[in-house]
Amino acid sequence: MSQIIYPPKPLNVSEKVTEPSAAFKKEVSKVLFSIGLFILVYFLLMGGAIGLALLTGFGGLMLIAAYPSVITIMLGLGLIGLGIMVLFFLIKFLFKKVSADRSNLTEIKKNDQPELFEFIQKLTDEVGAPFPKRIYLSADVNASVFYDSGFWSMFLPVRKNLHIGLGLVNAVNLSELKAVLAHEFGHFSQRSMKLGSYVYNVNQVIYNMLYDNAGYGKALESWGNISGYFAIFANLTIGIVEGIQSILKKMYSYINKNYMSLSQQMEFHADAVAASVAGGNQLITALRRLNVAASCHQKLLETYGSWMDENLKAENMYPHHTALMHRFSTDFAIPLDHGLPRIDESVFKKLFSSRVVIKDQWASHPSTEDRAHELEQLNLTTETVYLPAWSIIRDAEHVQKKMTDQLYAAATFKQTPSLFNDVVFHERFEKEVQKFRFDPIYKGYYDYRAVLPVDFGKTTEVSAQSVSELLTDETLGNPKKLEALINDIQTLNMLRSQPNDIETFELDGKRYSKKEINTAIEKLEAEQKQLEASIAEADNRVAFFFFHKAQAVGKAEDLKAKYHAWDTAEAEAKKMEEHYTGCLQTLQPAYQSQLTVDSAYAIDSQLKVKAKPIKEWMQKILEATYHTDELKKEERERLTAFVNDKSYYFMESIGFNNPALDLLTQSTAIFFQYFVAKALLAKRNTLEWQLQLITN
Repeated sequence: MSQIIYPPKPLNVSEKVTEPSAAFKKEVSKVLFSIGLFILVYFLLMGGAIGLALLTGFGGLMLIAAYPSVITIMLGLGLIGLGIMVLFFLIKFLFKKVSADRSNLTEIKKNDQPELFEFIQKLTDEVGAPFPKRIYLSADVNASVFYDSGFWSMFLPVRKNLHIGLGLVNAVNLSELKAVLAHEFGHFSQRSMKLGSYVYNVNQVIYNMLYDNAGYGKALESWGNISGYFAIFANLTIGIVEGIQSILKKMYSYINKNYMSLSQQMEFHADAVAASVAGGNQLITALRRLNVAASCHQKLLETYGSWMDENLKAENMYPHHTALMHRFSTDFAIPLDHGLPRIDESVFKKLFSSRVVIKDQWASHPSTEDRAHELEQLNLTTETVYLPAWSIIRDAEHVQKKMTDQLYAAATFKQTPSLFNDVVFHERFEKEVQKFRFDPIYKGYYDYRAVLPVDFGKTTEVSAQSVSELLTDETLGNPKKLEALINDIQTLNMLRSQPNDIETFELDGKRYSKKEINTAIEKLEAEQKQLEASIAEADNRVAFFFFHKAQAVGKAEDLKAKYHAWDTAEAEAKKMEEHYTGCLQTLQPAYQSQLTVDSAYAIDSQLKVKAKPIKEWMQKILEATYHTDELKKEERERLTAFVNDKSYYFMESIGFNNPALDLLTQSTAIFFQYFVAKALLAKRNTLEWQLQLITN
């Protein structure tokens, strides 16, 4: 086994760093009280259930003994059964074991990865945490410690398993990997962390009695079906159980509300443990970059999914993940630091911060900014080992390819897929990216956004001598600023419309009560109007800059025609988007478990109404594009099948017609993308054509 390089720990770390804070101890006390209260309530319910079982058992036997007959025997047995079933309801969790989902995980052994195991052994020794029972790898941008749990695990020692996502490994250096894993082990390095296990199991107990009742419900149903007499007592049992559940629901809410507050303190505490052995600076840089890595990972999965229709399968996803992170850096002018995006505080705030801050008492994790702030206060830093985290993974390329294969395990291809390598990925992805990008002279101003129609009937004088002079930093930043503003408005609208316990929020650092939410929304909406007006004015100035150039050479009408075609295509794409989202919104209730037959028929009727104009529109497009390559063969076949489809969407005897619903959603999505592509082409034609006015 080769000698591993192990990043250093900070010097002169005070023991007080890893001592639980006053806030932590306060939350521990609240959780302990809530657990104690639950135990008290549970034993009161159990005492009542035992008393009920004894009473109904005695009453049933006495009824049978005093008045022996078929009717009294059935009533007596029903009475006895009622007491037994209520008691069983309160103890059935004892026989339930909750196993963590391992379907996306691959276990590794020490013989497979000796360097990684040595690294983890050194780290657990430093942190003072036990070595994991098992170690698993996944494709995720994440790391976690988990374990299988049952009621008895509250009293018996349970060894934890470590999960390492290779997407995380791909996004950090060796020092940052040490910090992230140290955080996970920090959760179990202190005795007070055991509270998390207790709360988890208390939640499992309550959850079992509130929601995990499929088997219990079938048992009651079978019992009631034996006899009409038993059915009476089965219904009485249901009534009693529902009363117990109403009490437990309140306990569930109370315990979890307290535990979420504790959980946030536990995260801060685990961060402190990580800082004490790996350096707070390493964890901060990792946390900030992981937001980018996760975003790029999701984009990569979406890209792979879109290429599956062409029977293309990635050979190794991790160089592609790196390529997307580099593309992200290029797009946002973020420098690379030893091959990884350097996400410092200013960059992170620019990319991920919101003007609206909501302290959600139900959130189990504090924000990245809050965590970074607490870590900076500790002032524990180390020199960075810039070696890739892959350096402790033996035969990394083989592991990467194996994990990529696992990613596709559940995928379905029409035929044996063709593997694509890094060169093919770069070529295809860059080609797709360039569809939405335009000549560098526009500085990305028109990328990924629609433009409002330009009114050439109102002359606009433009004094600028170049496009660059028009596209100032403020002008270029306004579309992104508008996007962030709209997201903040949506956040506040969700806070206003959905039931929650959040009483206050912050906007631009100022605290507002929930009663003032309308004032905050009005403030942001006024800013939105001003910003939209500024963007429209900038769009207009650029258009008239070229219009005046076109007038000078007698091509003003040509430019107007180009802009008109662009505006028309944008309007059609927007209209088709409304049709597409309208179908999805109508269909959404169909996936709810509690849906009446009348509601299902209403969905069927609405979908037919919405589908009719879409089919008529599709038919015209299919006829117009019959001899062109604007639609792929598979897309044309799917749209034709949808146009000719006369199927129902719901029938009571069968339920929802899933093939017909799939055809509807897939076809409308294809049609929407067709119009998006058409609008994009019109946009490109206009922007490229008008450049000829200043380049010739």
